[in-house]
Amino acid sequence: MKKTLLPPLCSGLVIPGLGQVLNHHLKKGLLLLLVTLVLFISLIVHLYGIVKFIVENPQAYSLDPDGIMRAFKVHQPWFLYIIVALFSITWIYSVVDALVYGIKLDRQEKKSSNESLSN
Repeated sequence: MKKTLLPPLCSGLVIPGLGQVLNHHLKKGLLLLLVTLVLFISLIVHLYGIVKFIVENPQAYSLDPDGIMRAFKVHQPWFLYIIVALFSITWIYSVVDALVYGIKLDRQEKKSSNESLSN
């Protein structure tokens, strides 16, 4: 039961890929951690670009919600949508994969313990 719950919770609540590392899938876990890091950095860089664009053009874009939304629409909003979609897909995959593999490990442990008890 421990492997069924802990890895998906770590992937879902802490960071995607951590559940795979806990399940001893190091390559997959590190790849998911790397993808998450790259997506997060891309998001921060793009948001920094939008803020810089607003600050450099105070006459056209004010710091109220309407001005920020106008600047957002000018500054490639589709890129942010793609980053958020990719992050969501990575996150969901990480949780489901950790859960499925954790259930598989628990079943194998239960089966091996039942076999050892019957011998």
